Amino acid sequence: MSITADERAAFLVRQREISRRRYDDLHNLHYDELWGEVEPMHGDFVRKLVRGLPRPARVLDAACGTGKYWPLLIGAGARIVGVDHSTGMLAQARRKHPEIAIRSLALQDLARADDLAASFDAVLCVDAMEFVGPEDWPVVLEGFARTLRDDGLVYLTVEQPELDDEPGPPADPRQLPGESLDGGGYHHFPTDAQVRAWLTGAGFDVLEHGDAEWYWHYLVQLVRAPGEDAGPA
Repeated sequence: MSITADERAAFLVRQREISRRRYDDLHNLHYDELWGEVEPMHGDFVRKLVRGLPRPARVLDAACGTGKYWPLLIGAGARIVGVDHSTGMLAQARRKHPEIAIRSLALQDLARADDLAASFDAVLCVDAMEFVGPEDWPVVLEGFARTLRDDGLVYLTVEQPELDDEPGPPADPRQLPGESLDGGGYHHFPTDAQVRAWLTGAGFDVLEHGDAEWYWHYLVQLVRAPGEDAGPA
C-alpha cells in the first residue's frame, strides 16, 4: 500500500506529539529516578566535548530534558541554554537549576530560531535523536549548524535497539524500515552509514565515534556552512 507525502508527514507530526505528551504526562516526574545516572561513555564524551571548547564556552543543550548533563557542563565552566519540547521535563530542569536559561523548543524548530543563530560554541544532544524521523534528521542537523559559531562542536548519540527490541512488523502502514512503535512511543534506528551521510551533508566532520550502552556516540565539528559545496574529495 502506497502512502502520500502528506500522510507520511502527518504520521511524523503525530509521533512528535505523542512523544511530547509521554514526557509531559508520564515520564517527567520519575525520569531522574529511573534514568538519571550518567553512564560512563556518555560522561566521557561530554567531558571530551567541553575540553575542546574556549572558556567560558556557551553550550546549547538541545532536548535537555531534566538537565541530566548540566552538572558536568557547569563543572567545566560552561554557560548553558537548555531547550526541550516537553514543558514537563523543563519544569524538572528549572526546579534543579533555576539559574539556567531554558525555553520550550522542538529539535525540528531550531533552524527557525533566529535569536539562537551563531550563538554557541557547542551543542549537546543526548538520548533524543531516536525520536527524530529520517526526513527530519537533515532539518535538525541544520538547526545545530545554524546555532553554532565557526568550528563549533556537537556531541550527539544515536540509540541502537537491544537484541530483543529490534523493530518488528510495521504497526502503521506509514512506518518506514528502522522505525518502531513498540511500547507506545516512536523510535527510529538509523544505520551508522545513514548518520554519517546526514552529518556530512550538514557540514560536519566526525572527530570521534564510540559504541557503548546501546548508543553510538558522535563527537563532530562544523567545518562548513550547511549546504556549502565540499569541493573535490
